[in-house]
Amino acid sequence: MKKILLLFLSILASGFTTHLCAQEFSLDADLRARYEHRRGSFTLRPVNDAQDVAANFVTQRTRIITSFADKSSKLSFKLSLQDIRTWGATPQLGIGDNNNLGMYEGWGTIHFDTANFIRIGRQELSYDDNRFLGNVDWAMQGRSHDAILYQHKGDYELQIGAAIHNNRETQFREQYTVNNYKAMQFARFNKKLDALDLTLLFFNNGQEYIDNNNPTREDLETIYSQTYGARAKFDLDIIKFDINFYYQGGKDATDVKIRAFDLSPVITLGLDNGVSIVAGFEWLSGSDINFDTPGTPIRIESKNKSFSPFYGTNHKFNGLMDYFYVGNHFNNVGLQDYFGGFNVKADDLKFYGMIHIFNTWGNMIQNNEEIDKYLGAEVDLTAMYSLNEFINIQGGVSAMFADENMEVLKGGDADKFNYWAWAMVVIKPNLFKASGWKKNNSAN
Repeated sequence: MKKILLLFLSILASGFTTHLCAQEFSLDADLRARYEHRRGSFTLRPVNDAQDVAANFVTQRTRIITSFADKSSKLSFKLSLQDIRTWGATPQLGIGDNNNLGMYEGWGTIHFDTANFIRIGRQELSYDDNRFLGNVDWAMQGRSHDAILYQHKGDYELQIGAAIHNNRETQFREQYTVNNYKAMQFARFNKKLDALDLTLLFFNNGQEYIDNNNPTREDLETIYSQTYGARAKFDLDIIKFDINFYYQGGKDATDVKIRAFDLSPVITLGLDNGVSIVAGFEWLSGSDINFDTPGTPIRIESKNKSFSPFYGTNHKFNGLMDYFYVGNHFNNVGLQDYFGGFNVKADDLKFYGMIHIFNTWGNMIQNNEEIDKYLGAEVDLTAMYSLNEFINIQGGVSAMFADENMEVLKGGDADKFNYWAWAMVVIKPNLFKASGWKKNNSAN
């Protein structure tokens, strides 16, 4: 099979060289398989012991990635196809595949010069620490956007992007039902000045209007919220200091005014022998919420004060057990996350440890009384080992030491030991690469 593939690529390359020059072509693969043991991740273990059974499963992502660039025509192109599956989810002799196969990226780029380009198609929007815009690489499917992007990269960086979404081709406007933004526009500016790395972000997020009293209304609207962000990184040799601040205004999808913010300073102290100490906090504003009806929290304020990190890699923040902002906790009481930990790097081995102390930002109300804001603490331990340039082995364990106040927010049993363990293999080889092709007049 390998010989056949190499022969095919050689023929393909020889055909291109007849007509093209100054080209680059690369074929890469990305395979990762992750085992997880869940017993208290995302939410607390059930009170009912009969339902309290750990989940054990393996998920796998397989990507084939082709990239092509032709400097003479100022064109580049990328196509990334992926198969996402949980082991055993499809029959071994089945003829269906549960829609596992899809396109992760598929874009074309027009280069005006070495500093400016426009990219059109499905693409990653992944910047800075991924707090607001990230590729969510932890999730097997990842996150990509159907968008158009202009980028300038020189003494400063500037990205300007936009997108408009629909369910399908239609003759007239219809309600958009996919869990995406309906439309968006954003701009990002980045400038590096010696020890300072500064980023400014504006994101205009348009969501389909939701009217709970009249969900089939004919007068369709797109409701916009605005996120204004600033990030500064200071690199002072052994001390690094990062600070993020985001403010959200406009309205949410239910036409309620938003007034929310996110503030996160982090300091990293580098020690000898590859050891560093990390400490910081993140405040994500939230609303006061009434929890009298289990499973149906009700905001008791006229404004939505809950910050939403819409399109970030949220697994990276607020603990690896994903209790907050990973498909959950939006439009809720917000969060205060105080954390500290360490990183150790020794040759091909990396080890991380972190502890988080969680409190709500807004008030939890139950039976007309305010609940204490303390939710509990989480401990995360992670190790990574690079076997070679293509193979990486990772694993970790986490535990949530929840307070009974977490039961009000999440349900479940805080007295039980809530934990999570995982192990993953990542294989990312380059299968074929060619560059500097020249015209070959003898080829057909």
